Amino acid sequence: MVKMLSRTVPQRIGSWFCKSSRQFLQLHGSTNYATRSMSERVDRLRFMQKLKEDESVCQKFISEGYFAVFCNLKPLIGEAGVLWKSYADIIKLLSSFSVDPMRDSIFVTVDEPEESPPKFAINISSDDKAQSKQLEAKVGSILGGRPCSVRKALFILPQDTASVVSTAYSLLQWHSKTQYCSCCGQTTTKDTSGFKRTCTSCSETFYPSIQPIAITLVTNGDQCVLARQPMFPPKMYSALAGFCETGESLAMTVEREVAEEVGLEVDQICYHDSQHWPFPSSGLMLGCFAKLKDGSTDVINIDKAELEDARWVKREDLRRMLADGSASSMPGLVGGPDLYIPPPQAIANKLITSWTFEE
Repeated sequence: MVKMLSRTVPQRIGSWFCKSSRQFLQLHGSTNYATRSMSERVDRLRFMQKLKEDESVCQKFISEGYFAVFCNLKPLIGEAGVLWKSYADIIKLLSSFSVDPMRDSIFVTVDEPEESPPKFAINISSDDKAQSKQLEAKVGSILGGRPCSVRKALFILPQDTASVVSTAYSLLQWHSKTQYCSCCGQTTTKDTSGFKRTCTSCSETFYPSIQPIAITLVTNGDQCVLARQPMFPPKMYSALAGFCETGESLAMTVEREVAEEVGLEVDQICYHDSQHWPFPSSGLMLGCFAKLKDGSTDVINIDKAELEDARWVKREDLRRMLADGSASSMPGLVGGPDLYIPPPQAIANKLITSWTFEE
């Protein structure tokens, strides 16, 4: 049975979108708004809902918004992080690429800082792979930044910015893969906000999907299992992870993945937290703890098709490594010098550090 741990996330909401959300709730069907008490967070979420669902509202705010530019699905990064460009900048700087913010952009979020307009994202791509590097260099030169792989961006950007990049990348990638109807094969068109596509022939509507993934830290007393895949940066270890399969509960997925990947039997599965993760397309990482089942073997037997290595690591060793904080060749990793874990932006880090320091 999966136990749920409740969490509250305090959030400060800026005046700009609160005022804007009130205006649009008043204009679009909220007859009792003046007498109803609504929190600023609810105001913000209602405003975001309007941007996603109401074409006219989204179109109005596109011209007032700021845009993260992607090139071949790589965000443009500058010294201060993601390059945000105004609508006027996009029209002026990217006119030679036939980019139309009204047609091609997607809505991403409304930030917390005061006087902050909605944020959108737009992608410039080339079908000619041989020209992709030249395109990226040209776009980077025009905008004053450089295209950065999303995986690296998630490791080096602050957590709130990384979350925006993750959302934008997933939506842009989905649009690039959903240009034809799976029912009749005809082309599909994007709505203004980018949260759905509709077939031009049979009118079938498609919405972005998300894939549930269980990521689990297996523990046994004062030690836990950390594993590495061949694709990981050198010396990086993480928790075990795998996709939920049809018909499974979260607990069943955890039991199966742990058995398949390291040959261990677990129980006392406890849900800890979740996180959107854009790879390989758009995943929802469901972070769990699981304990080695009493009386079962603690001998690790890895699935070599999935993992390069897996080992039991003592809590005291993790505490020492995390306190050491040696620099890694891959930005964002923490720990060292012989073992690193994913950066703080990753839910694997939260699982490992939470258990290590018994939070």
